[in-house]
Amino acid sequence: MTETILCGLGSWLPPTVVDNTHIMAPQTADFVRRRLGISRRHRVTPGTATVHLAHEAGRRALSSAAAEEVDALVLATTTPDRLCPAAAPEVASLLGLTGIPAFDVNAGCSGFLYACELARGLISTARTSSVLVIGAECASAMVNPNDPSTAPLFGDGAGAAVLRAARPHETPTFGAAVWGSDGSLADIIAIPAGGARRRTPVDAADEMFLHMRGSDVLRNAVRRMSDAVRDVTAATGWALDEVDVLLAHQANAAITHAVAASLGFPTERMPSNIATVGNTAAASIPLLLAHAAADGTLKPAQRAVLVSFGSGLTWAAATATWPSDITPPYLTPLLEGALRMADMLTIVMDTLTNAAALPPGPVTPEATLAEAGVDSMAVAVLAMVLEEDHGLVIPESDITGLSSTSTLTELAAFLEHYQVTTA
Repeated sequence: MTETILCGLGSWLPPTVVDNTHIMAPQTADFVRRRLGISRRHRVTPGTATVHLAHEAGRRALSSAAAEEVDALVLATTTPDRLCPAAAPEVASLLGLTGIPAFDVNAGCSGFLYACELARGLISTARTSSVLVIGAECASAMVNPNDPSTAPLFGDGAGAAVLRAARPHETPTFGAAVWGSDGSLADIIAIPAGGARRRTPVDAADEMFLHMRGSDVLRNAVRRMSDAVRDVTAATGWALDEVDVLLAHQANAAITHAVAASLGFPTERMPSNIATVGNTAAASIPLLLAHAAADGTLKPAQRAVLVSFGSGLTWAAATATWPSDITPPYLTPLLEGALRMADMLTIVMDTLTNAAALPPGPVTPEATLAEAGVDSMAVAVLAMVLEEDHGLVIPESDITGLSSTSTLTELAAFLEHYQVTTA
């Protein structure tokens, strides 16, 4: 049986950042931050959909892997652009991969790990030698903005990985895997209407949005993820205390901490990005992988466990030995604490006012790019300063791709989280 190597990672977050205080009262915003661990999330703007996020993450993963093509593409998502057709073929086309098999997987927040298992299966039988696996979500499209139980939780984004057949001398990335489902609890995380069972809402318009039974979700998520971690480490022959890093689905901090307590696993060995991206559903695990690889949390030969839980109900876990030659998905000293949001905002405003010679009056944190007069020349200067002075490599086209109505604060937040491949 042919084993599998993870050889490339990529991720993408839409540039618009929504702080807790933008969508809820101060008291609620503080509760969400303290109890759920979420301070802000990224959201798409009109005209951007799941396919676009998947394309960006996939492009970066291919670049990270130094690959121009793959044999197949699997897209994990619960928020496809349309009920029909699937989104994966369009993503493949945007990537210049027309002709390869491409299909969607909907397993809720477990989707990425499900997709990885499918990709490993294809590689193990030699039907393919490489697969691009993407988790992408416009999760904001499935939540009712007026529902305090779901609206604050979810963010938009995408992460991707390139898997390929291992060569005889290579240590495989993946070990054992476990996955499962329980359809008797399908309604505890569900969008009641919109499918074949109920095409249009019957009782209320919010039936087109996600509904969750919070206490049931918490209880089942903690039990299923904890059991999956125990089962997959036992199947691999690892003791829990031999695991270097546990990467759990970023549902919310309460669930993550409860899983850690259930397992007796130290939270300091559980990377988290929930504070800045929220729950990104099927994109959660690949985004967390990309961030952990970029900031050095994941190191060569480390033993890692990936675990997720989602609607369906579904759950999955896999063990991995982190590869030694993977190209980090992006370069940014910002994630290492050298520069944070306030620092980045200062750099943006100072650069535009001084180096780019824009008039100081319009250059305020809440000014839009249009109001501040940010033109192509100003973008070129900003990109140069970020690279030469701060080591942040970012194509000018990605800055100019921001909406002209984006504020300088949103631009700074975008740059703080920006991911760029080393290729």
